[in-house]
Amino acid sequence: GNDNVATDLTNATSITVKLGNASGYLKSATVDPASLTDPTTGQIVLALTADLMTGLTAGNYQLEVWVVDSTGTSIYPSESTLQFQVNSSLE
Repeated sequence: GNDNVATDLTNATSITVKLGNASGYLKSATVDPASLTDPTTGQIVLALTADLMTGLTAGNYQLEVWVVDSTGTSIYPSESTLQFQVNSSLE
């Protein structure tokens, strides 16, 4: 969201989720704006596929969502990045 307010994604032409860590940018994934069930809520669904997760070793990561529409490119969340952690498994 923008300042913790849901962002209307109705007019989004592209959505890219970018992942990084303390070292910087690592990889990205696209979300098809047409796949959004209710774009007015600003909610997207990112599939955590094997391709996306490959190479993400146990540790702390950040996520940003880059949205392109007719006014330009906006980066969400506006306050900072979304933090997440990948834990080790037994395998």
